[in-house]
Amino acid sequence: MRITLLATLLLTQSVLANNLKDDEYAGIKIGSQADSAIKLLKNYQSQEVFYDEPQSCFYLEPKTHADGPYIMVMDGIVVRFDIDEQLSQIQTQEGLGIDSSKADVIKTYNDVKVSVHPYLGEEGEYLEVKLNNGNGLIFETYRDKVTSFRLGSYPAILYIEGCA
Repeated sequence: MRITLLATLLLTQSVLANNLKDDEYAGIKIGSQADSAIKLLKNYQSQEVFYDEPQSCFYLEPKTHADGPYIMVMDGIVVRFDIDEQLSQIQTQEGLGIDSSKADVIKTYNDVKVSVHPYLGEEGEYLEVKLNNGNGLIFETYRDKVTSFRLGSYPAILYIEGCA
């Protein structure tokens, strides 16, 4: 009985650690310094090292493609977290994530702006949610299922191809 309870508690803690809040992931807040973030996330590396010259926009990424988001950095500041289908365990604080339905997103958030996906046409959509704290969420769908999503500040949340 104790082993089952302990295992359940540990599993619950690891699942909760994978959740986004409306302004952070794993203690890394939107608006924090990238240097601080990389110190907290030991399994991450900076894509900035792949460039010859300093970049104003780059990503922090898991070294081993562990279950963690890609973290967009602009001018040294964390501005966005990107979650794709490979990172299916991460959810919003409301419990939405990869494979959630369009209906779930609309039911969970007030005032969802729906637009056609720029690459998938009518089979895909962007579901944009403006959060009360000034940040936003964009859920990308294919046939009414969430395939990726991102949380971040404006205007970074609107960039379709990340830093590109």
